[in-house]
Amino acid sequence: MWKKKKITTVFGLGLVIYVGVGNLIHHYIFPEPEPPVDMYPVTGDSIVNDFAGEKIIFMQSGMETKGAYSIREFHLKPGGAVPRAHIHRDYEETFKVIQGRLTVICNGSEHVLRPGDSLTIPRGTAHQPINKGTVELVTINRVSPAARHDLMLAQTHGFLTEKDQPRSKGEFFL
Repeated sequence: MWKKKKITTVFGLGLVIYVGVGNLIHHYIFPEPEPPVDMYPVTGDSIVNDFAGEKIIFMQSGMETKGAYSIREFHLKPGGAVPRAHIHRDYEETFKVIQGRLTVICNGSEHVLRPGDSLTIPRGTAHQPINKGTVELVTINRVSPAARHDLMLAQTHGFLTEKDQPRSKGEFFL
């Protein structure tokens, strides 16, 4: 029993050192270059994800507000949903419903919003927007501060939609 515990402890310590050194090398010795400005979406650009039934139209991008915030129109077809609950650790997100009904699963609780209603998701809060209604949902979303959120959306949706069918779990893992 003692030998198994010692091996587990040594393995755990080795893993912590490996990850720590890897992060130091990645962030300080060989940091990633800043993405070119022309990779970021700007006002009028749109993203369509037919697998999730969503469309995002940039109304005011983070590049145009110098990173203070980003505003976009979010469309979600009936039965559509953001594929998984997710967390934004660096910014808050506000949904204001314009048309339809928005269901947001937020930290395990369900919130239903109607036109005129809004909900702000604090940083670090797990959430998933869903359209359980029968009409297309339209919201105005504000992310603050914008940071690289617009770029993340463009890259993520590019990865999700570059094939004719949804990605497999194995592809996501890799």
